[in-house]
Amino acid sequence: KSRRSGRLENEVSDSGDIERLEWLETLAEKLAKSQQTIVACSALKVRYRKLLMRQCMSCQTVWLHAPTVILHQRINARDNHFFPPHLLNSQLDTLETPDDAISIDSSAEPHHVVDKILQQLSL
Repeated sequence: KSRRSGRLENEVSDSGDIERLEWLETLAEKLAKSQQTIVACSALKVRYRKLLMRQCMSCQTVWLHAPTVILHQRINARDNHFFPPHLLNSQLDTLETPDDAISIDSSAEPHHVVDKILQQLSL
């Protein structure tokens, strides 16, 4: 067992989180070494986001949100996607809403959402 795995086991309550946290820690290490990088992932829990951001003082979190009905429509419109639509409600139940993020309503078309993000980040 690696030192990283042992440390992560102490931080989690269920073994299902260990793989996820190892992946997030690897991502955090890469993020800390890069510049002007965009990472897109669910990071549903506060501890996941803290792990991602702990080495990156200049990073910003952008929270994309939309009404559940729109999320269901988008997921059901996807072909051959890895995420099964029946898991959406459990993901939303697991979500710990970020209070330190730039909040963007993602109901609009993607190019409008990107424009909002760029405006909020002053890019």
